[in-house]
This record gives sequence, C-alpha cells and structure tokens, in this order.
Amino acid sequence: MPARLPATVQKSPIPPGMFLALIAWLLFVSCCLYLTWLGTVALITGDTVGGAFNLTFGIALAWSTAGFIINVPLCLYLTNRFSTGRLNEIAGTYKRALHIWEKLPIAKDVNFGVGLATLGFIQHTRGNFDDAESYYRKALRVIEKNKRAAYPHLAAVTNNYAGLLLRQHRFVEAEYLLTTSLSIWESQKGNEWNGSAIPLCTLAAMHLESGELNEAEEYLLNARRRFEANDPKMILPDSMWQCKTVCFLGLMLVYCRKEQWVDAFKFMEMALDLINRRPISFGPLSIYTTSTIVKELLSAGKFEQAERMLEVAYSTGGQYPDHPDTINLLEQYDSLLRLTGRSAEVADMRRWIRPMMPQIKSITGGNY
Repeated sequence: MPARLPATVQKSPIPPGMFLALIAWLLFVSCCLYLTWLGTVALITGDTVGGAFNLTFGIALAWSTAGFIINVPLCLYLTNRFSTGRLNEIAGTYKRALHIWEKLPIAKDVNFGVGLATLGFIQHTRGNFDDAESYYRKALRVIEKNKRAAYPHLAAVTNNYAGLLLRQHRFVEAEYLLTTSLSIWESQKGNEWNGSAIPLCTLAAMHLESGELNEAEEYLLNARRRFEANDPKMILPDSMWQCKTVCFLGLMLVYCRKEQWVDAFKFMEMALDLINRRPISFGPLSIYTTSTIVKELLSAGKFEQAERMLEVAYSTGGQYPDHPDTINLLEQYDSLLRLTGRSAEVADMRRWIRPMMPQIKSITGGNY
C-alpha cells in the first residue's frame, strides 16, 4: 500500500460540540436510570402512584431521547474512524445500529434521519451509488417532517444527494436539491451563513458537467470567498477542509479547460498545500474530480503536473481499491507511465506497491 502523506495533524480532532453532545447523552442516560430506580423503589415501598409516575416519565423520556442517545456514539465512532479508510467496517456498524434502532419502540425523529443520511454518505463514498440513493431518500422523508429541527441536516443531505445525482447526469433533480440546500444556509446568521459555500461548490460541479465554464467559475470563486471567512460551527472541520480542496480542484479544472495554465497550476498548488497539511482534505469523492483534471492535463501534454495529481489520488485510492473512480485512476496512471516511457513501473503501480514521494511539493515553474 502507498505510504500516507505526512501532515502536521494526522488525526482529526473531535469537534468541541461533540463533547457537549456526549455530556448531554450521559445526562439523559443518568436521568432515565434515576427515574427508573425511583419508580422501582416507590413501588416496592407501596407508593403506587409515585412509582407509576416516575416509571412513566422515565419511559417517556427514554422514548423521546433514545434516538439521540444512539446517535451520539455513532457520530463519535464515525469521526474517529472515517479517516482510517475502513468504510466497510463503518458501514457494517451503521447498518446494525440502524436496524436495531428501527425495531426499538422509540421515536424515529431527526436523529434517525441523520443516521440514515450518514449511512447514505458512507455508501456514496464507497461508490455504492444505488444503496446511497436509497438511504438518502429515506433520510429526507424522516428529516423533512420537522425542517426547523432539521438544520443543518437537511442542508447537508440535500447537498450530498445532489452530488450523487450529478454523477448520473440527473441535473434537474440535483438543481432542485441544491437550491434547497443553498437557501437553508443563506437563511442562517453569523458564521453559519458561510456554510453556503458547500452547495455553491456542488452547483459549480453541475455546471462543469454541463460544460458551462463561466458559470462554474463564478460559483467557485464565490464559494472561495465564503470559505475564507470564519467556518460554521455546525459543520465538522474535516468536512470544511474537504470542501475547500474540492473548491480549489474545481477552479483548477475550470482553468485547465480554458487553457489558462498559470491560474490552473496556482490552484493546484493551493490544493496540494491543503492536502499536505491535512491528508483528510482529500477524500475518495475527490478522486473523480482529480481524474477529470488528469484527463485534461494528459491531453495537453502536462505530464509533470498530471503525475503529481495522480500521486495524490493514488495515495487515497489505495484505501479504496474497489471504488469505481479508483479503477479509472489506475487506467490513467497506466497511460501516464507508458507515455513517459516507464512501462516497467506499471506492475508495481497496479499492485499498490509503487513507491511514493516523501511529501507533496508545490510545482514552481513547469511547462506552463
């Protein structure tokens, strides 16, 4: 397997909000147990009314909050494990948890929808697009029942689902979802408004797929300005890093297609700098954009830059060798090695044992 790229921060920190959620989870559990204990003691001592009241209240509290109680450790588990690339393991855990959740006599509220959406995103990341769409649809049905309580979950799910639809060129459906996501973020106040950069990047991807470069450029530059402001507290830091990388890669692709190579390589260096500082910034969903960029670079004979981008994708793709985008990546790497007279390196590359550069270096100069 290729070596991981170095970074100043190897493990993603758990957001402070997650610790607060964990504390709230422990308080809920403690309250439920305490009320159950009080009710049991009261019944034993003959206080039927008091015992029944405490037990009923404890059961009602457990019914209404059990989803939250399940969701917090799931989110903590995902936060700690997602960057390791063990998506099969994570998907299995979420499937089992949601199956138990669905069978339990507890509320199926926004938290349940978040769990479904998370499993949908995991399947999306794994390249299981049909399963992902099924879970996204189920999640939306649950979350849309209470839109006010659903922020920012509805915004996130509609954006992720739209990204999936773009892969299938279902632009009309995707645009409707993205309009929903954008309007939710732009209705927020303070730093939360900057979360609108995420659907703007996805809208740009839609215009890129349609060949509308000027529109894509406008959306991406707008997203970049919002990324440069303070980050929203309701989005995980790793997600923001990944979206910033997508924004820079999108701008690179726009300028590659416009043959504005100086601008293209400027954003390439910015993306590489982000990835070098925090490898989690480049996830499996970025392999598709990188593959599209490499296609443009190979066509233009920009082999040095193409190889640098392939090395980044190769480092991540080795964790997801069965992903459809990774399979395409290997074909491109094969073509590059043959075009540059290095056919002898193809076998090692395809076995995922190709030696990697010790670190990503920005390209200065080059055949602009």
